Amino acid sequence: MKRDHILLERQGIPIEYTVSGEGEPVLMLHGGHSSCREELGVGWLVEAGYKVIVPSRPGYGRTSKAAGKDLAAVSETIRAVLHHAGEERAHIAAFSAAGPAGIAFAAAYPKRTLSLSLLSAVSKPWPVKADGTGLAVGARIMFRPRLERATWALIHAVNKRFPDGLFRQMIPAFSTLDDHTASSVMTENDIAYFQQMMARQRSSSGFFLDLAHNRELTKEMAERVTAPTLILHSRYDASVNKAHAEYAKELIPHADLVMLNSWGHLIMLGTDAEAARETWLAFLYTNRSG
Repeated sequence: MKRDHILLERQGIPIEYTVSGEGEPVLMLHGGHSSCREELGVGWLVEAGYKVIVPSRPGYGRTSKAAGKDLAAVSETIRAVLHHAGEERAHIAAFSAAGPAGIAFAAAYPKRTLSLSLLSAVSKPWPVKADGTGLAVGARIMFRPRLERATWALIHAVNKRFPDGLFRQMIPAFSTLDDHTASSVMTENDIAYFQQMMARQRSSSGFFLDLAHNRELTKEMAERVTAPTLILHSRYDASVNKAHAEYAKELIPHADLVMLNSWGHLIMLGTDAEAARETWLAFLYTNRSG
């Protein structure tokens, strides 16, 4: 799949993004520990005839953390990327930790938002807990900017030599299902994709920006979203509890919640991924601009 890699400088601040495909634009906000090189969902959209714009969110990849000093700045950065890519309106898709950014943009720029998709997305303050209901305290230590390079170097080394073993070890971070059940729904291609995804990941300063932006998210922001909204979430998500999806459904005026039976947080992998794909593409088609 051909992807154009673009570096934009705005007021001296670097912002990178990729563009794939042609057609109605979807601006995809990747989850935590990722960048504009994220591939999850991109192929689906390109095959369906969409132009997919993926910026590295502030603090990730080559996008400066200065582009995201607060959620207002993040929204302005997204608007700048859209404009630079030649688009004034787009479908906004927010994965996982990008939920606050997607909600904030849709609230701030309703006329530029054709629709909002919240995919396994954070939508309310993320408690710091070690009991599986929130963000583990260990994650705040391992992924600190001063430590994350070493953390990811270790993960990448294990991933390269023992990809199946790493996946099994990480199942509790993604799914509330037992190891056997979660593993049974993953194909060889899914495991290969998981290995490729893990090989690309870094936290840089973006993860801690995500935590700061999460604390800024308010009920009022969600209530100001006027765009048609789809919330896709797995009932077995261990990374972002399904309470986030229910909370977003309660607050966003024009939101539909589809709770999936997929294996966990990465709803685009596994044998139930087709349900997520069909639901999402049908929603985008229903809310197309023309």
